Amino acid sequence: MWKAVLECHEKQLSAIRDSRLHLLKARTVSQSAAATLATLELERELTKWYRCFNKWTSSQRSYVEALNGWLRRWFPEVPDEQDAPDGAPPFSPGKLGARPIFVVSNDWFRAIDLVPKSDALKSIDYFYKLVHELRKRQEDEDRQKRKVDHASRDYNKRREALQRELGPGTGTDMVALPENSGDHTVDLHKMRRKLDNEMAKHDEVVRHVHFAASATLPVGFVPALEQIVGFFHGNLQVYARIRTNGAGARGPPTDDGSESEVRRRPHLG
Repeated sequence: MWKAVLECHEKQLSAIRDSRLHLLKARTVSQSAAATLATLELERELTKWYRCFNKWTSSQRSYVEALNGWLRRWFPEVPDEQDAPDGAPPFSPGKLGARPIFVVSNDWFRAIDLVPKSDALKSIDYFYKLVHELRKRQEDEDRQKRKVDHASRDYNKRREALQRELGPGTGTDMVALPENSGDHTVDLHKMRRKLDNEMAKHDEVVRHVHFAASATLPVGFVPALEQIVGFFHGNLQVYARIRTNGAGARGPPTDDGSESEVRRRPHLG
């Protein structure tokens, strides 16, 4: 399992690294109404990824802990882990001559915590935060685009009204309006400045959207995959050291020189 999943993620990581991430630009809401929805969907999937990965690793640990705990109850007076001097494990089924299942279970239990999942979870969470920030930027762009559209409609309506008021010979631009148009021209100039200001703000927000999008994969997705690959690679190495060759499988010698098996029933009281 570890090898198969590791190879899958390594291929994903290689494909992402080979892509031209620095050229990535996000579609703005003004270009596609589905832009924010797509980002929101990715945000939801990252939440599922985090939750499922955490649940999967926790469930595996709980299973191994329960199995090893039950098997250890077949041994009399098994010392606690904290009683070990200098961190050396006090309990070794192999030294007690236990059967392979006891050795494998104990090795598995010790291996499960050698490769922590915290770094992988942190990287997924950071990727989620980058995507969340991108969605916020896209929503900002949507709001600012609406302001531009509103200011543009107001300006065009006012200009057309002024042209009708001043007569058919009036030009279509402010520079073509006669000087005697008075307050009407002043109002139109103000509306034009407001439109230009809103358009400048929109351009700035769009730049922020593209910047957030360009950082999402190289700064968020790539490190997350690197941590996932490291997690599975570490587990592959650790699990390869679990003793499954039957070492220490037979029980301790009896008084007549034969070997016994550990068959003590657990005390459940």
